[in-house]
Amino acid sequence: MPNLCQLFSFPIAEKMEVTADQFQNLLKDIISKDSETNRVIESMKILRVSVGKSPDHYQALILSEENAILATCSKIHSNFNESENNSVTVQELCIMWQFLHNLCVNQTAFCANVWHTFQAEILQLLALQDSSKLKDVLSAIILQKLKQDTEFVIECALTSKILRLLLNVTVTDKNAVLQFPILVLQELLRNHSAFLAPSIYDDLDHIQKLAMLDIIAEENVNSLNKNVALFVIAIFKSQANILMTVVKNHEVADPSEVSRILSILGTYSHATTLIPLMQRDKSLLIDAVYLLRMVHDAGKYNPNSMFASIKDMNEIADKEKMENDPVFGFKRDLIRLVGNMCHKHKSNQDQVTLLASNK
Repeated sequence: MPNLCQLFSFPIAEKMEVTADQFQNLLKDIISKDSETNRVIESMKILRVSVGKSPDHYQALILSEENAILATCSKIHSNFNESENNSVTVQELCIMWQFLHNLCVNQTAFCANVWHTFQAEILQLLALQDSSKLKDVLSAIILQKLKQDTEFVIECALTSKILRLLLNVTVTDKNAVLQFPILVLQELLRNHSAFLAPSIYDDLDHIQKLAMLDIIAEENVNSLNKNVALFVIAIFKSQANILMTVVKNHEVADPSEVSRILSILGTYSHATTLIPLMQRDKSLLIDAVYLLRMVHDAGKYNPNSMFASIKDMNEIADKEKMENDPVFGFKRDLIRLVGNMCHKHKSNQDQVTLLASNK
């Protein structure tokens, strides 16, 4: 995981080692109630690097003044919110959060206190602020909390809010400059399967769902947490039922979500670690077969259907258009899923034969 001291560039002067006397003076500036805000920020600016480079040495020394540190940070944040006097800039606020982050690393009790003290402020800043650097460091603090608190995601309402916020951050990160929001989402997928609840997924809007599915698709299938696969299977079943109802009623729908889910399941069905789990799921097989039959019939008998056959063969030559079309490859992926679930599996082969005979 990238370290914030590596992630952000600091002037040469900041990289210089501080002496014991300098350290004491800097710490005194931070905890003193009489220090000017700009002096406090400058001291944090220097000490954040020292803490990042030598946490074993500096964390304990600074955290001996934990209560005063948190009080100072609360004051800085309050001054930031007083926008009429502009006493604290976004850049200065970033320095404060970077300083707090480096103190949180491997410090479970302090990290918990930071979250308890600033939870509302962190979530509000993620939602309202445009600064990429600020969003990155706030996400880094959430990552520390996740790594140090295994029960953090049990509260579904909070998890859902964090998930929506971070997915929004990733979606709006057009230049892909942010690292920590993605790291938080990966941490959730790999080590906090409690967040993989249908209710949390259902709370997402369409764009957020697509972003989450893209992140899931990037996970290494060979080391994938099986709960992620079960989660994807569950949402496929749900979305397949919705899509079958839409197709049956000749309604128009955007199949991009279930298309992405289907593509992920197709990849899973090639993994030796996951295919036995999928082959045991009879309802997954049945839903895939019924959906395949329905979209085939819709395209065959309804020329206006989104699944109708392509009439202009020139469209196939337009690779970019085909790849951006959510329907492109839909039946192919369904066939791949059904075929892999039947591979060397007599019971599933018989099930498909039975379903075909009942047409």
